[in-house]
Amino acid sequence: MRKVTTAQAKRDHSIGFLTYFRLERAPLKSGWLIVLGEGLAEGFLVDAARKEHRVFKSLDGAVSALEDIGFTIEALFKG
Repeated sequence: MRKVTTAQAKRDHSIGFLTYFRLERAPLKSGWLIVLGEGLAEGFLVDAARKEHRVFKSLDGAVSALEDIGFTIEALFKG
């Protein structure tokens, strides 16, 4: 799975390439991971300096990061 920085995600979202995300529980850590894209193009949101998965302690933090990328979040649901 590829690694995506916030800057790359903002760029991809602004040109319409990035339209899908999901939130997953972080294994072995308390928190949430953001997976951007789908299929072969999906990747985890990572810290730009360390290239490690960004783990968000709360859903509010993860949603804030998604909104910073450019997504509009109106609801979270299990589908």
